[in-house]
Amino acid sequence: MAVPTLQIAQLRAAFILHSLEEYVMKLVTRIAVVALAAAPLAALAQTEGLTRAQVKQDLQRLEQAGYNPSERDAYYPNNIQAAEEKLQSSTAYGSPSDGSSASGQPATQNSQ
Repeated sequence: MAVPTLQIAQLRAAFILHSLEEYVMKLVTRIAVVALAAAPLAALAQTEGLTRAQVKQDLQRLEQAGYNPSERDAYYPNNIQAAEEKLQSSTAYGSPSDGSSASGQPATQNSQ
């Protein structure tokens, strides 16, 4: 029994259409994956971070304030925080704040 050529053509067309749909879906999926993977990289490229020179300069300022990065310290955050506070108090406007207050004290006059 011979299969009519019209049925063969319809089967081929259905197979080609199914293959084309599968190809398009795979292509769309790949494009979506690439777009999602590239989004964080684009955001990272747009952020302005510190340069190597700026990091070195910050480290030098901290070392001058008493921080020693090569020192083994069980209380690591304390020594760098102390150096940062020292830097902030030395660069802040006005006198360094040590938590004391002179309110209620009589004013001193220097008369000579």
